[in-house]
Amino acid sequence: MNRKTFKLWDRPEYYDPSLTDAVEVGDTLYLAGQCGQCPVTGKWGIGFEEQAVLVWKNIQVILGKFGLDCSSIVATTTFLSDPADGDKFVQVSNLFIPKGTTVAATCVASDRWDPILLLETAAIARLD
Repeated sequence: MNRKTFKLWDRPEYYDPSLTDAVEVGDTLYLAGQCGQCPVTGKWGIGFEEQAVLVWKNIQVILGKFGLDCSSIVATTTFLSDPADGDKFVQVSNLFIPKGTTVAATCVASDRWDPILLLETAAIARLD
């Protein structure tokens, strides 16, 4: 099966080189979880809202490499370090997902990671 991939982070020190940020299979694009860290500077967003904006900007960059935008997203899974941030995440998401776009969204609370990481979002998008 032919697969097109894309790495947002082109620095092997950040993760296993066999992993990728996105893989295109057929007419579907699968995006690995994106976090609130700038891929250019490596700096983390300060606070939840800033990290959430960086998550969506990273998703936009990846989608753009495949000729897509956020209207192509059909599903997201978001992991939150604090479930109380769920409403804030929806508010930030609404800045990026065009009005009228329907997304199957799942949020999961998890405290099993580095305390600097406040959220991570994976997405699935249609290529057609």
